[in-house]
Amino acid sequence: RPVSRKRSSAETEVSVAMSLTAPPSSAQKQRWDLRGMWELASVINFFNVFRPVLSLGFEFTTEELESALINPNSTLDDIHIALLKAIPPASRTALGRNTWVTVLCKKLKDWWPWVAEGPFPLVPYHGEEVGTYRELDPETRVVILKALCEARLDQDDLRNYIDNSLKQGVSFSTFRKDRMGIDMLGNTYWYEHDPVSGQRLYRELRNSEGKMKFKGRGRTVPSPTTCIWETVATDLEEFQAVADKLASSKNRMEVAIGRRITSDIIPELEELQKKRERALKRQQRQAVLLGSYLDGVGLSAGRSKRERKPVTYTFDDYDRSINEAIKLTKRRQSSPESSVRADSPSNDRDRNTGNAVANSHTD
Repeated sequence: RPVSRKRSSAETEVSVAMSLTAPPSSAQKQRWDLRGMWELASVINFFNVFRPVLSLGFEFTTEELESALINPNSTLDDIHIALLKAIPPASRTALGRNTWVTVLCKKLKDWWPWVAEGPFPLVPYHGEEVGTYRELDPETRVVILKALCEARLDQDDLRNYIDNSLKQGVSFSTFRKDRMGIDMLGNTYWYEHDPVSGQRLYRELRNSEGKMKFKGRGRTVPSPTTCIWETVATDLEEFQAVADKLASSKNRMEVAIGRRITSDIIPELEELQKKRERALKRQQRQAVLLGSYLDGVGLSAGRSKRERKPVTYTFDDYDRSINEAIKLTKRRQSSPESSVRADSPSNDRDRNTGNAVANSHTD
């Protein structure tokens, strides 16, 4: 009979994985549940790797994708439409925001057994599938999107992209992500970083009850091991908190992972945050100068007639505003009233303000 020994306190302490995240609030519960799915991580990685070939024509962050999966919106529509266009056969139904679910049902039902498990959750029936999709839980929508990405990956253009990239010396880890670390319990850490979608730190927990199943005389086999997926960090503050917790661990391999996060990842995220802050300040400064310029040329009252759009963190809206202001200024200069204003002393001030805006935009 095997002799059992009492486990030391040190062994007991390292046998349970350290908690790295706090329980979510009720308002964040759905987002938390999505982040506990490896399928979502797979979808995010798919778009990060193949964005140059997919030619989506628009960009979105991981948080925006999560929000769209929780409450379907135009972003989720556009993502599915872009993927469906490249998957044969060609559909007789025109792809649009009101029809893509129907096309999805027809195209994915044949792919489903190859890329997913269980029955396909949508059945086309006189357009009712559109409403059915909206009523699905977010987790099911993730599984459907992941299956669609798998079908898209099987197309020739993406296969050729992988082959050509590898021939040109691109690392294989670009397409098959390497783990960034593993602790003494076999828990694996994965790091996903993209300048567009953002950054994520994942942990894959090995979950085994530790019980032994007897099979035959004198032979034992361990019980099956399952895995639990966690998203443990999504921004600089969370990365710093995780690094500090791991660095204080009694598990030397967790300490090594924490040090790697501190030395390799956090400096990169700090620099990225500084760039975002500088870009935001530049945009705010340009918006102030544009407002002063429009006030100076007497165009501020006319702005209320134009549709107001939400502020974004790109310069596209600002560029359009500049071009619009220039067009309106030319029209005003060609009017009789502008010829009277041209001789007024305030015109010099307008020219100076306009030059300041132009110089700021050039910078």
